[in-house]
Amino acid sequence: MQATSCAGPLAGLQAAIADAGLSATPIEMVETELENRPGTGAVLFRKLADAGIPVCVIDEPDEAIAIGALAAHLAAVQPDVVHNHMYRAELIGTKAVLALAATGHARPYVVSTVHSSRVRSAADREQMRFLTPHMDRLIAVSEAIVAKIADEGREGAPVELIYNGVDLERFAPGEAAAACRELGLDPSVPTVGLFSFLYPEKGFRQFLRAAAQNRHAGLEAQYLVVGSGVRPSSFFRTVRGRLLRGLGLTADYEHEAYELARRLRIDDVVRFI
Repeated sequence: MQATSCAGPLAGLQAAIADAGLSATPIEMVETELENRPGTGAVLFRKLADAGIPVCVIDEPDEAIAIGALAAHLAAVQPDVVHNHMYRAELIGTKAVLALAATGHARPYVVSTVHSSRVRSAADREQMRFLTPHMDRLIAVSEAIVAKIADEGREGAPVELIYNGVDLERFAPGEAAAACRELGLDPSVPTVGLFSFLYPEKGFRQFLRAAAQNRHAGLEAQYLVVGSGVRPSSFFRTVRGRLLRGLGLTADYEHEAYELARRLRIDDVVRFI
């Protein structure tokens, strides 16, 4: 069986495929040229290549052109399964499959993995409601995502709950008190954590404001924020980076997070790593 996987930029699917060492033929649908991809992305691409897994990069912000390019690629490789990962991959990947079938080619089985809790626009949700009946299966990574799919009215495809996997050898739990001390936390105080890039769509502002509300309510806790918010200059050569720059959304969110914690007077109980 041959499978093609469609993923957005730096999506977790890339790491999952590389770690699994699959012998399928995936396509990583990213939004930047391979040679301009800094850091983790380039490493993952090399891991895929070293594992003998071909990678195809479609650097195209225009939806119609991206669909055509992917449909042409699918016609060339003729996969049995198309696996979409994240919103843009679901959008482009499913429409490309529909275009492929419309030209008389065999229609692949379409699987979509849904793991983002982001609240998308009404227009985006309408797109997914239209496309979901053309998918054969949805994979949700948590019960919350199962509920989100239902809340968004995505009907017409069965939903299967498959939790995200964890490498228990690399991430074996250690002694809690020792870990707290290593991170500069008090083992006797409850800890609430945020693990993400410090970008607005990840909710760091809401996290810090909730911490402030907890303090005002007299709830004792400490807060651990793990993640960075400074995008490298090379990011702004990507499709998404160019779009954000055009919208004026290029702020240093890491600095904003520090300042917000200070203004909310919770910087003494928030630990940034």
